[in-house]
Amino acid sequence: MRTRLLCLPVALLLLLAACGGDKDESSSGGDASEKKASEANALDFCSEYEETMPLLFLSGLVSSIAEMGDDELEAQGVAGFFPLIFAKPFQDFYAAAAAASSGAASKTFEELSDVYSRGPQYLRDAGFSDEDIKALEKIDITQTDDLEGELENLGADVDEQEVLDAARDLAQSVDGIIESADEDAMTAAMTELTNDCARAMTGGLEVCDLVTDDEVKELIGETGTPDGPKTGFGGGAGCIWTADDDGRVGVYVANAQYYRDTIEDYRDSSLTPESVAGLGDEAVIVTGFNSASAFSTSGLSLLILDGDRTVLLAADRDDDRVSEDALQEIAEKVLDRLG
Repeated sequence: MRTRLLCLPVALLLLLAACGGDKDESSSGGDASEKKASEANALDFCSEYEETMPLLFLSGLVSSIAEMGDDELEAQGVAGFFPLIFAKPFQDFYAAAAAASSGAASKTFEELSDVYSRGPQYLRDAGFSDEDIKALEKIDITQTDDLEGELENLGADVDEQEVLDAARDLAQSVDGIIESADEDAMTAAMTELTNDCARAMTGGLEVCDLVTDDEVKELIGETGTPDGPKTGFGGGAGCIWTADDDGRVGVYVANAQYYRDTIEDYRDSSLTPESVAGLGDEAVIVTGFNSASAFSTSGLSLLILDGDRTVLLAADRDDDRVSEDALQEIAEKVLDRLG
């Protein structure tokens, strides 16, 4: 089972706010050595947590179940995913986010890390055995392709009502932390981390500078408004330009594994990627727009493996006549800018 979950719940979006936008100017002041240390922590965070979407999705679900009744909890499959939220990566993730942040945001991340550090006790309260817990701690939930198989025998003798009660108790703890958090501080902290991660992936460049206004116009017939950086799978950083007529251009830079995963996703979706010569180490083109968090069946997407990173350039215009030659020419310029 490939755990690629795209829709994050509102509570998680509020908490992590990993969206594009300018850095909070208030974060640019202060002691230079503290700033340097903060940037180093951010780079460590970005490097360590390249594949966090499954992690964040499940963590976000926790806060959404605080007010659910038993019937709704059952319908959402809470008992099925409940053991996953106590895998050690959650504790480590929030601890790393705390180290890479400062002030009120760092304190909130520390509190969330503490909640997840109590995971084994929550599982025991729900009736899971110590053997189950030890087996769970060995699962890397951000990497495994067979979570269902690895979890199949965990909690086999657990009463579902005990699981639901423990899940609700945890959810209320997490929800209380989120509700008392300084939303502006959390948003600023995660926006800054997002921007730092994006620059780490693009070698210090702003991802929205990888394609010029003239190149956007060449692809879709008019200039567009850039929105980025956006982060996602493969530790990626992306930017999307949207024109008045809904035409759009997207660029996305991620790690090398993202190339292989995306090829597999194309084939699983019955799309047929066609090889393209002369770009990077290898490249394919496919029908459809695929960039960062935006997807559609029209347009074209050019996926390139270039050393230890993936570059994705996509375009979609109102009349659906994107030039493949222009897409390839501009992709070459993007590769040159990345160096």
